[in-house]
Amino acid sequence: MDTKLSPERYAEIGNAESAAEELDRTGHTARRCLVCGGELIVEEVGASYLVRCKKEDRVITTSRGI
Repeated sequence: MDTKLSPERYAEIGNAESAAEELDRTGHTARRCLVCGGELIVEEVGASYLVRCKKEDRVITTSRGI
């Protein structure tokens, strides 16, 4: 199985992570889904979170803390 990310996917994950950081720091972000332009939503559960596109209801990235 090839585990390399395409440049587009890498950019999409970076954009989602930046949106999560901005939302945590300031409470809002102007970043949008790079695929469809939809709003990015961050859902927190305990020490974990996921970033998804609201329009497509598609998870872009997740993070799991301790």
